[in-house]
Amino acid sequence: QIDTAIESLDREFEGRIPTQTVHRVSAEVLDQLLSEARLPNTPAYTLSFGVGYLFPLRDLGALRLRVDWTHVGRSGSDATDSRILRKGKHGELAASCAWTLSDGKTELALFGENLLNRAYLVDGSDFADSFGHATRFQGAPRTYGIELRRQF
Repeated sequence: QIDTAIESLDREFEGRIPTQTVHRVSAEVLDQLLSEARLPNTPAYTLSFGVGYLFPLRDLGALRLRVDWTHVGRSGSDATDSRILRKGKHGELAASCAWTLSDGKTELALFGENLLNRAYLVDGSDFADSFGHATRFQGAPRTYGIELRRQF
């Protein structure tokens, strides 16, 4: 099994913000800021590619191997598009190996997420203008484990 997806998004602001909502900033400056701004959590592109294969094991069940790569483009993480909270592009590698027993109801799986242990920004809060502090939340580091599933 091979899966692939390419997503693209035109992230431009349309129209102008009403002047009654503008405080301490002229309309020209606001237009300039909006032309450079990134919409929150809206990357211009996302790419994903996955490969999986199912190996029949006769009386022992089946073994499923899967590898996935996801690449996400740059985006903002808040409505004001704070430069300190902008998300850079990043990629993640995930893999799994699952053994389904011959009864078809029991599965034992090994899995790993973010196998390259890439650091990337997930979200944050920018209070730099008021409190002089911004909080950034990083994505999960390399994660791996074992799952045991049983259908009833």
